[in-house]
Amino acid sequence: MSAHRLRGFTLIEILSAFAIVAILALLIFPLVSSVRNRALSAECVSDARQIGIGMRMYAADHNNELPKHSYSPRQEAAIAIGRYLFPDIESGDDVLDQVSENLSCPVSGWGYGFNTFISGKSINAIGDTSKVIYMCDLYSGGRWLDAHVLTWKTKDLIKATPKPHEHQITVLYVDGHVELEKVSDLTRGQVRNVEDDTPIGDPDYD
Repeated sequence: MSAHRLRGFTLIEILSAFAIVAILALLIFPLVSSVRNRALSAECVSDARQIGIGMRMYAADHNNELPKHSYSPRQEAAIAIGRYLFPDIESGDDVLDQVSENLSCPVSGWGYGFNTFISGKSINAIGDTSKVIYMCDLYSGGRWLDAHVLTWKTKDLIKATPKPHEHQITVLYVDGHVELEKVSDLTRGQVRNVEDDTPIGDPDYD
């Protein structure tokens, strides 16, 4: 009986296989990254929408007034809203933990900041509730969307790059709806609740 010799792969065949794998990787990795980014964006929008529901429930029980945002580590607004979303939890600190763990921007380094310009205001005193910002993504542990963020703390929003959701941030408006927006498309009037069409950001940092 004659034995069949096994033919090995040639160097060209091996290099060709590596080249094909490399090409497939180049095609697949961006797709996987894009899918992951879209999933994080959807999660962030959903979390912000839940906070919007809690905010509107709070207002309905408090003469249509929004929660107050105090400059303290306790984040009173988050606790006030969280009590409606997690009614079975009594401790304020535990409510805040639940909000922080379950309702926050899922992109590393980013979180939610409340608009201090409308802290405790009546919704009736706010012009267009579908355009005035109640809360949005902020970077570097920012908790409050205030005058500092619009001026010297630009690293928290305006010049923070890259933005968390493919050049956009999550924005919760006073009427409760949520959008992914470019910072350069937002205006100071939408933050300050005044007539001011000056853009917050620069397209170069979107």
